Amino acid sequence: MPPASAKGRRAGATPSDGAARRTIRQRTNAALVDSSTLESVLDRILVNRLRPLRADATAARKAFEAQVTLRVEAESRALRLEAEAQTLRVRVQELEQALAAGEQRRNWFRRRGVMERLQEA
Repeated sequence: MPPASAKGRRAGATPSDGAARRTIRQRTNAALVDSSTLESVLDRILVNRLRPLRADATAARKAFEAQVTLRVEAESRALRLEAEAQTLRVRVQELEQALAAGEQRRNWFRRRGVMERLQEA
């Protein structure tokens, strides 16, 4: 004869079958708790993994902004210096022309002096 405790159970029934007999509300609440727990675990994992990545992304963005600012300032400075260099080139050209004109006058006076000396002699 089978034992008395096994008499009330069906064949193949396990103690976990009691959990299957819970109401839909109980099962839904249990699933909600499980999903909330899973969500909080995932949040902790993601925060621990993503915080360094976010810090790296922030640092990269700030470095990029600094590079862009420096590049804009450098281009502005280069344009200003190029304009100044062009002004100086024009000034040098004017001075060279004035120097050449002065040389021509000096040569003219020399030639005149030489011609006068030749005529006197």
